[in-house]
Amino acid sequence: MLFFLSFDSPWALRGESKISLFPMYADAWRQWLSGHAPVWTSGMFGGFPLLAGLQSSAFYPPHALAFALTPAPHWRAMDISLALHAGLLGAGCVRLLLHLKVRPLAAFLGSGLACIAPQVLYWTNFVPCFAALAWWPWLFLAADRLSESERAPLGGIVLGAVALAAQVFVGYLEFATYSGFIAAIWIVATPVRATLGQRITRVVVLAVSGGLLAAPQLLPTAMALESVMRESLDLSPLAQQWGGVSTLFDPREGGQNRGLTSTFLGAATLTLAICALVLRVRTSTRLAAIAGVAALLSFGEATPLYGWLTGVPPFSFFRTPVKLYVATNLCVTLLAAVGFEALVSRGSRRVAAAGFALGTLALVEYGSHLSFELPVVASSHIPSEVQVPQGVASFESFLPTLLPADSVGPPPRLAYIGWAGSFGSLGEVYGVESILGHSPALLSLIAEPQDRLLHHSIYEGFRWLDREWLDLLGVHFVAVQGRCSRFSGRRLEKLKQEEKLCLLRNPSQPPRFELLDETYDVPDEGAELKRIRALPGAALPVVTGNGWKSSPGSRKGPAGRVETLSYRPGAFRLRTTTEQARLLLIRESRNEGWKVRVDGSATEIFPAAGLFFAVPVPVGVHTVDVEYEARGLQAGLGLAGAWIALMAGLVWRTRTRRP
Repeated sequence: MLFFLSFDSPWALRGESKISLFPMYADAWRQWLSGHAPVWTSGMFGGFPLLAGLQSSAFYPPHALAFALTPAPHWRAMDISLALHAGLLGAGCVRLLLHLKVRPLAAFLGSGLACIAPQVLYWTNFVPCFAALAWWPWLFLAADRLSESERAPLGGIVLGAVALAAQVFVGYLEFATYSGFIAAIWIVATPVRATLGQRITRVVVLAVSGGLLAAPQLLPTAMALESVMRESLDLSPLAQQWGGVSTLFDPREGGQNRGLTSTFLGAATLTLAICALVLRVRTSTRLAAIAGVAALLSFGEATPLYGWLTGVPPFSFFRTPVKLYVATNLCVTLLAAVGFEALVSRGSRRVAAAGFALGTLALVEYGSHLSFELPVVASSHIPSEVQVPQGVASFESFLPTLLPADSVGPPPRLAYIGWAGSFGSLGEVYGVESILGHSPALLSLIAEPQDRLLHHSIYEGFRWLDREWLDLLGVHFVAVQGRCSRFSGRRLEKLKQEEKLCLLRNPSQPPRFELLDETYDVPDEGAELKRIRALPGAALPVVTGNGWKSSPGSRKGPAGRVETLSYRPGAFRLRTTTEQARLLLIRESRNEGWKVRVDGSATEIFPAAGLFFAVPVPVGVHTVDVEYEARGLQAGLGLAGAWIALMAGLVWRTRTRRP
């Protein structure tokens, strides 16, 4: 805890953890406190289904505890969460090693090495990855329990399911898959009296149990997969940055490369691991095999093994082989603790003394590597990155303008223009609603038409602060990195200049909910996007099919009036007053799950304006209820509840039968 809190700026809030993950955590926490499930956020992309993104961590209790322990705006919440998970990782390593018949001193040595291992330390920069990694030793403990007896213990199933589901809830399915695969091999390959069929059954039960427990997160994400695009991001494998065998032993390697590719294992640590193999200590072969195979896979396509693995779903979805090296680093430290135990307990005094010397040297080596690596790991990922909390002070001065206290409806919508890594979606922490937010590489999380439109807006319209694009997307204010004087003549009003940010106002102030007096009917979403790119300031295109007919370019009197009766992200009530049947444009990112009712009756939803949607409203005064429902959430909660009830019943039955 003291390590993470000793830095002036929050340790966890750098790079992607700052610009995208922490704002989602904060928004989810705020919505839980208001008594609503965080199914939707308006803090990015003009609206985003929060549960559709695994990394929202909306159902992850440790993050909620971290937010509960910190005052708003919770800048240190993720540091608290990292500290909790560092403790969870250390405790898991100790418990696993004790279960492997290692005495406490050796168990604490292995735990200490694991917590400062290069690959483990690096991933504190990416909270979901480090939090998922903290559950690995607990999953391996459950796997060993399930493999050591003829009858599978119920406690092993429960512990393994929790360890798997926790990695899903924290938002890192990739690590859940890797650790689950390792646990499956652990169970199947262990020689016990149980038959191969029984061991495979245990693996299936463990996987199904973890899936059922994680269903409240898995199902909403799976239901959204049909409308999202896959990222093209592909980080380099270890083979492209391999510095040679010497990097395994040189502590200075941490200062020469980014921590992500640090291959340092340490001479003393490797010597202790080899001793465990030579002395044929229980599980040493298993740990060494995991470490070796993971190291080979981390080299990517340089070895055929990686191609075989990625040809099988779900491994085909993971394109960052270097991450597999974390399994190598972790298993080598555990193996070193096993070797230390063997030397100290089985040998002569001289052998025991050598074991103590190697254990001490291993800690010194890892500590030395830490001193070289720490400046690299603690540095900003992006040179222009706005630091927290210093850089946020400028943005906070904008809040009285961006969040009017007397408004019943939605707050004004903001667009942050410039390199997205500089600020990201930090405004979401305060409840500021944004049309952008994350870096462009993350736009693959939303549906393809919106993705293409936002990319076009970023690289074309927003680049020049085009008023037509701002009006189309419902942007009221623009925060620009730099001096306001750079943007004179852009038909935008200067409001406030801070040290790093300039706040501009769009004089049009386009409404979030608008009755359209002019529309342009198009047959499909492709034609809709083409029309917008050509004429963003003309009549808005609407994909109506046969559900609505309008005359292109015609005006038939005033459109009418829209009042906001109540509003929260993902659910609002409107009152429309119009003398003719109109289309009501709702400037929320369209996504499967929106339900609209006019006077209590469901109505049709039409794609409109490239990113949003519209609904028909009849003549007169009517109440329109709009709500986003996370598909799969109710079923997921039911499955998780059923599994918990079943496990609780089995535990109660087992205990009552004991003499």
